[in-house]
Amino acid sequence: MSPAKKLIFFSFLFSLPFCCFGWGLLGHRIVGQIAASYLTPKAKLEIQKILGDESIAMSSNWADFIKSDSTYKYLDHWHYGDFQKGLNYEQFKEVLKSDTAVDVYTKLNFLIAELKKKNLPKSKKQMYLRLLIHIVGDVHQPLHVSPAGTSGGNDIKVQWFGVPSNLHRIWDSDLIDDQKLSYTEYTSHINHVTLAARKKLQADPLSKWFFESYTLAQELHDEIKEDNPRLHEPKLIILDEPFSGLDPVNTNIIKDEIYQLAQKGATIIFSTHRMEQVEEICDHIVLINKGKKILDGSVKQVKQDFKENLFSIGFDERLPVNGTSVFDIIATKDDSYVVKIKEGHTPTDVLKYFLQQNASIHSFNEILPSLNDIFIKLVEGTSVTRQFLRQEAKEQKN
Repeated sequence: MSPAKKLIFFSFLFSLPFCCFGWGLLGHRIVGQIAASYLTPKAKLEIQKILGDESIAMSSNWADFIKSDSTYKYLDHWHYGDFQKGLNYEQFKEVLKSDTAVDVYTKLNFLIAELKKKNLPKSKKQMYLRLLIHIVGDVHQPLHVSPAGTSGGNDIKVQWFGVPSNLHRIWDSDLIDDQKLSYTEYTSHINHVTLAARKKLQADPLSKWFFESYTLAQELHDEIKEDNPRLHEPKLIILDEPFSGLDPVNTNIIKDEIYQLAQKGATIIFSTHRMEQVEEICDHIVLINKGKKILDGSVKQVKQDFKENLFSIGFDERLPVNGTSVFDIIATKDDSYVVKIKEGHTPTDVLKYFLQQNASIHSFNEILPSLNDIFIKLVEGTSVTRQFLRQEAKEQKN
């Protein structure tokens, strides 16, 4: 593709109408979907050569998905920029001209320059195009182009309809997710820019985009006049699927907030279908199936109630077992057994058996069921479930 055609391609990619500012998972896809609607046939063809069947909308989230891979840690600073507060447009343009930091502005220009190269390997083209699509969206979330020292609003604690959040997350996802629309529904609703307005947007330089976001970010910070301690220390918090749609980085941010609030004495009610999240975060669990409570107790106690006398035994050199009245072998691995202790016997009996065989044991651990396993057993109504529920009903009568 000639340099002239490449410039046309990037012109269309950058000059799309940005009508909303919530750039979480959903927001980035909206940006990508809108961008796709304004591409020329030539631009679409060139993108297809690079991305294949992957749409611009779906490519837009790649840069967040790979944050969990430490190999890409160096990309963290590509998503945002911090600039001196109180600059007018002319001053801001001068700052950008001399900007040599690793930030969203310098790396956006880097990506544009790299993607214009004729001999760039396809793997690089894919990576750089995905980053370009994502970072264009980041620039139009104002808190990604913030006054220095404001941490992009991440340190400003606010509440979103009673749920603890921060200023950055409000703009990243809370505002846009609240409407409960898909990215295609959002695009259909907001993508109505006029031809005249689009031409003006296409004529604006990168510095104009950045300055608009920079100005909005200052206004958002200036609107917060004083700290309200009540926002930081709520006594009761109800969270409904708080990690839905979040990338690993933002998921960890919310987890940290939950742990900090719990340490301060807050009671947190956490609704989820993800049992691994319950196991990681919660102290107590109430399981509801078809409108009825079928389980209630501490996570630790529930796992004890559903244990099946399973143990893992690791050896320096595994010995053959011909049969024993003490346990049954459930699974065999290279250097270990999973055993189920028979009724009337104890873990000590298992250890005695192997020690009498002169076995060299390096580990002996009880295997407790996961909450996910327990959930499935309860919902499916196995014999274990029925036994547990009968015992619970008997205890309630007493």
